[in-house]
Amino acid sequence: MKNFIANWKMNGSIEVLETYCQHLASNQEHLTDSMILALPALYIPMARHYLKNTPVAIAAQCVSAHNDGAYTGQLSARMFAELGCSYAIIGHSERREIESIESTKNQMLQCIHSGLKPILCIGETLQEKNEMKTIEILTSQLQPMLTLEQQGHDIWVAYEPRWAIGSGLTPDNNEINIVADWFKGLSAAKFIYGGSVNPDNIENLAKCTLDGFLVGGASLDYNLTNQMVSICTHCS
Repeated sequence: MKNFIANWKMNGSIEVLETYCQHLASNQEHLTDSMILALPALYIPMARHYLKNTPVAIAAQCVSAHNDGAYTGQLSARMFAELGCSYAIIGHSERREIESIESTKNQMLQCIHSGLKPILCIGETLQEKNEMKTIEILTSQLQPMLTLEQQGHDIWVAYEPRWAIGSGLTPDNNEINIVADWFKGLSAAKFIYGGSVNPDNIENLAKCTLDGFLVGGASLDYNLTNQMVSICTHCS
C-alpha cells in the first residue's frame, strides 16, 4: 500500500468539494489512512464535515513560518491544527519562488510544535538537472529536515522535480530510483514522488522505491482520484 496525497492547489469550489467528498464518503472500499487531501484553507472545515466518518486525513498546503503576530494574510500551523489538519505541505516548488530554505525550516518547526506532520517538497529545475546538479540542489533543500529528523521528528519528503510539475513530463523510473536510493541512504523518512502523476503512469511509477505519491491536477477529478487510490491500495 502506498500513500496518496491529493493537492488541489488553488482550485475547486464549494460545489465541487461537496460532490467530491460525498463520493469519497460513499465509496470507501479503497480508502485508508494512507489518503491525504490538501485543500485551500477555506474548504478545510467543509471537508472535515463531509469526511468525518472516513479515514481520509486533511493537510494544509502551506503554513506561516510564525506562530502568531502582525502577518496579515498568513495562517499558522496552530490554526490549521485547530481546524483538524494532520499534515502540512512545506516548500512546494510553487512556494519556493518566494520562500527561503530558512523559511521552510521555520515552517517545519511550527508544524512540529503544533502537532502537524510536515511533508517537505524538494526538487530541481530543468537547468539544474541538465547541469547534473540534482543531488547538490536536493541536498541543500533537505539539510534542515535532516537536522530535525536527527532530533527525533518525523518528516515526510516529497521529491517533485520542478520541471515535471504540470508539464506532463516525468523522470523515468531509473532516475527516480537514483534519487530514492540516495535519499534512503540518508534518512528513514517516508519518500514520495510528485510531478505530473496520473492514472496512466501511476502504476508504472509505483514500481519505484517510493512510499507514495503527491498528485496535483489529476486529483481534482474524483473518478481519476478513485482510480489512483485503488492502484495505491493494492501496491506493495
